[in-house]
Amino acid sequence: MRLSAAGYAVTAVESGEAALAALAVSRPQVVVTDLRMQGMDGMALFDAIHRDSPSLPVLILTAHGTIPEAVTATRRGVFSFLTKPFEPKVLLDTVAEAMRLSSPPAGQMENWRSELITRSSSMEDLLAQARRVAASDASVCIFGQSGTGKELLARAIHRASPRSGAPFVEFREDLYYRLNVVKLYIPSLAERREDIPLLANEFLNRLATRYHRGRLALSPEAMQILVSAPWPGNVRQLLNVIEQAVALAATGGNVTKAARLAGRNRTEFYRLLERHSLEPGMFKGAQKEKATA
Repeated sequence: MRLSAAGYAVTAVESGEAALAALAVSRPQVVVTDLRMQGMDGMALFDAIHRDSPSLPVLILTAHGTIPEAVTATRRGVFSFLTKPFEPKVLLDTVAEAMRLSSPPAGQMENWRSELITRSSSMEDLLAQARRVAASDASVCIFGQSGTGKELLARAIHRASPRSGAPFVEFREDLYYRLNVVKLYIPSLAERREDIPLLANEFLNRLATRYHRGRLALSPEAMQILVSAPWPGNVRQLLNVIEQAVALAATGGNVTKAARLAGRNRTEFYRLLERHSLEPGMFKGAQKEKATA
């Protein structure tokens, strides 16, 4: 009630287990938990969160706290350990500080990470690590499958660093052993499926503008196919599929015209269609407001 009255959007759950299930769906900016709970207690919940989301601040409240418990909790990485009863202002100030540290201002968000579109907790943790390492002089080695966005992350780190005014050059495998100091692993698209609708709609809007198509939308059936696909080519492959779908829906399934719009030759366009299991006939007579995949 106190947090809601202060303007925060609060999601309340009845147990630690329920909190972990909610975190799998969407990531909050701060977690507030009691220490003593039936089933999973507050420290066990913190440990589970910290394993998967080490940058997510966790505040633990308790009516039975001792100084050694508080010291142990903070040493293990708990953001704050508050003993009840506490002043409402103390809780609000602590939450505000946790929010400030876990979420960069909107201007910073736009300035350095705007090309990395995500609502995935694993990606948010990766970006939090990237933001911290960007402020240091440590060398960074970025890992990830082809098409996951390694160069986009490297450019984002460069923009967030004190060297952002210098040319961007963050080298490839021949310098691996010299640069392998801080390791950042970009999850595959299959590991962050919650980002697929977000990315697909963003690509659809960009491509509709490029192809002068006006507003386009993916059918629910098409979105379900996208979300369940294996995506061995990751984000780059998703972009290619959306672009081909938009080009074919601009042309009513005419491959020659679609290839011309996409700036590819007809043979190459056919190979891409085959690779992504797209049939030109799917787009013949397509409604103007729909693109499908």
